[in-house]
Amino acid sequence: MVSVTYEGMVFDEYISRSEIAEMVEHVAQQIAHDYADKQPVFICVLNGALFFLTDLMRALPIDSTVATVRLQSYEGTSSTGAVRESVPLQVDIRDKDVIVVEDILAVQA
Repeated sequence: MVSVTYEGMVFDEYISRSEIAEMVEHVAQQIAHDYADKQPVFICVLNGALFFLTDLMRALPIDSTVATVRLQSYEGTSSTGAVRESVPLQVDIRDKDVIVVEDILAVQA
């Protein structure tokens, strides 16, 4: 098992790179099927979703557009309890098919 230390906290690998790559390919194929005759707009919520969206776009065989927005609810590692928009969306998404790409997180019950 791989462990990473960040700001004094230790994180264990939960999902392997190969498992992530397989799931990205699966998601891309599902989106391609569902949006075959459309050109969706992907809204990437920065910064956490950036690398996932990059991999997804590489695997996606349909035309699409990417836009970004940055929302913040954390200061350091603690939630403030409120979401604020620090970088607003710069495109008009009215009457468009929109797919929001947000951080991936795993929670153990």
